[in-house]
Amino acid sequence: MSLLGITEGICDLKNCQDYQENTPLHIAAINMDIDMVRALVNIGANLDIKNLEDSNGRNLLHILINNKRGALDDDSFVGLISDVISEYPTLVDQTDVNGDTFTPIHILLRSSEIGKIPILNICNQGNLEIQKEGARYDPPWVVQNADGNTPLHEALIMTTKAHAFTEDVVSWLIYFNDGSIGLRNKRGDTPFHLLKDDTRKSFNFTIC
Repeated sequence: MSLLGITEGICDLKNCQDYQENTPLHIAAINMDIDMVRALVNIGANLDIKNLEDSNGRNLLHILINNKRGALDDDSFVGLISDVISEYPTLVDQTDVNGDTFTPIHILLRSSEIGKIPILNICNQGNLEIQKEGARYDPPWVVQNADGNTPLHEALIMTTKAHAFTEDVVSWLIYFNDGSIGLRNKRGDTPFHLLKDDTRKSFNFTIC
């Protein structure tokens, strides 16, 4: 078989799914093989396919963010996320199918890794592109997961767990969309309720 034939054969398999409905793109993302993810995106792999891993039904953006270890703001990872969202901005708004109704942003804000803000800004650019096209669904900043938590809730839950006030992340989330400030989760908590007493003053200053 010629090299051209082999290349064409690989291209034909780019969207094939295994028993967990993983495509080659999913596998590359799970293994954080950034070069392979880029190569598959460049040959036209479908970015919108969701897998069945852990019965969660996650898209490429979910998987990349969930599997990133180390600083989220390293140049190669930020560049990849930017390229992926530019190619398919609706990934930002998609929730996992059978899991906790997480968007990729919920997963990002549950991460214990540093450097979230560049990724949040790229997600916001993707959301703005979607809104310009006349999207009829809620922006990701007010999407509530299975527990009723918005991304702002998740950021403040992580604040409590880390015993540190992530004011920059919170400020950006409110800047993108302040509609989540008054939303209650299934326990009846607004984001403000999730703050410890010693951080409420700082949060109040942020939103004012």
